[in-house]
Amino acid sequence: MKREIIEREKQPFIFCLIITFILGLFAHAYAFLNSNFSHDCLNAFYSNSSEIAWKIELGRFFVPVYQMFTKGKFTLPWLIGILSLFYVSVAVYIVKKLFDIRSNVLVAFIAGILVTNVTFISQTATYIHELDCNMFAMLLAVLTAFVWKKYSNVNGILLGTILLFISMGIYQSYVSVTVALIMIISLMALLNQEETRIVVMRAIKGVLLVLFACVLYYITSSFVCYFTEVPLADRVSVFTMDTDMNPILYYLKLIGGAYFHFASCIMDFKIYEPWIIIPIVLAFALLFGFVVIYVFGRKKELKLTNKILILCIGLFLPLGMNMTYVLARGIVHDVMTFSFWFIYVMFLILVWWFADKYKDVFKYKNVLKIISLFLVGVLVWQNIMLSNTAYIKKDVEAKATLSTMTRVVELMEEQENYVMGETIVAFIGAGSSYNILDEFDNVGHITGVGLNNALVSSTSVYYYNTYKAYFRYVLNYPLNICDDTTHYQLEQSESVQEMPTFPSKGCIKMIDNILVIKLGES
Repeated sequence: MKREIIEREKQPFIFCLIITFILGLFAHAYAFLNSNFSHDCLNAFYSNSSEIAWKIELGRFFVPVYQMFTKGKFTLPWLIGILSLFYVSVAVYIVKKLFDIRSNVLVAFIAGILVTNVTFISQTATYIHELDCNMFAMLLAVLTAFVWKKYSNVNGILLGTILLFISMGIYQSYVSVTVALIMIISLMALLNQEETRIVVMRAIKGVLLVLFACVLYYITSSFVCYFTEVPLADRVSVFTMDTDMNPILYYLKLIGGAYFHFASCIMDFKIYEPWIIIPIVLAFALLFGFVVIYVFGRKKELKLTNKILILCIGLFLPLGMNMTYVLARGIVHDVMTFSFWFIYVMFLILVWWFADKYKDVFKYKNVLKIISLFLVGVLVWQNIMLSNTAYIKKDVEAKATLSTMTRVVELMEEQENYVMGETIVAFIGAGSSYNILDEFDNVGHITGVGLNNALVSSTSVYYYNTYKAYFRYVLNYPLNICDDTTHYQLEQSESVQEMPTFPSKGCIKMIDNILVIKLGES
């Protein structure tokens, strides 16, 4: 029996693997084959005890365990890329099974959505050290939905709870992927006229599964923080309210913000060219609206209870996909929005379901399929261009940064009392002359891509010590950088504020036996 299953599923799985790798390499091979580390990734190039403590503080206590068994302590772009594409390939295969997709063409376009989206680009460009971890968390979230659908008994809920718990222990926001899939699966079941009671009972089990996973995650993270003596960061606490507003009004505002944020990401005019994205979004809306009106207009097709539940799911789907916005109190970014892109997966599945179901009464079924593929295809190709633009931008910045910091080292070594590796050094500000080129404005709005490769703002020194990491891992140059308190005092001192910025004469001088290099204004 097992051999028959393997033989039957081998070819579909290999297709998912091949098409995901092809599209993924088109979009991201440049980043996988280069090492333009920046920002968080520069600091986490080598996962030492401080980086592990930081992960625990963020509630991602399973990341060090995952790293131990997959890639070790170093950031290895090519290996990370291959692992990430493999995880996405498996996720694509599971989505195919979840919705019983028979068309390889449809599978290919779903793979394109999941492997080229803005979240994947953001992580690859700036946070590649976490890309494979997060894609594994995404895979576990998708697998949770599969287990929930296939095994609705106690064992299924228990297994799903464990899978989602591990996913959250790697990156919390992927719980939204599970929620989104549960909602989409329920919606499609209602459209297929499955009995309302069965759909509702299965959905309740899904809610319980998610709640159990969240409770287990909260208890475990509390224990891990207690035994490691690492406090949980305030920014990952869902119980903190940074406002004096009435709690009900506060969360109503967050819910409204979640809808607005979801819409603004789907129709991101800052990233995509407006003349492309506006017609695409309008076409999506028109085609989606046509399908809904057509189905709801056929009175005998669906029961009233099914129609009501479908409308409810449609209304709350953006909130389910963006529940992280509410839990994180509105502090979200592109790395946390992978679930958003399942809206396009749902769009394709819905249009193709409609075309097949009404093929006998609607003669333009193939036209609808072609239009849906064209719209998604344009978006996927836009993402491929965006990703390559983002990575070339990173490469340009890396070379410019290397040039700048080489000149800075030369200035340092020209100072009379400077001793390499012994003299305390303080970098103030960032190089304003080396900001983003205007031509890169669109990709600069993607989280992380708008940050310079190493010339970070001085406030980031307190959290990331990026200069220290740059000298250690890029220049391989011994540097005795000052502590945070000294750095802050120097920033505030009048003598430093009066210094000109690099490359002007006087941008570097000795103050109280500390070599101060002013690269930009604080």
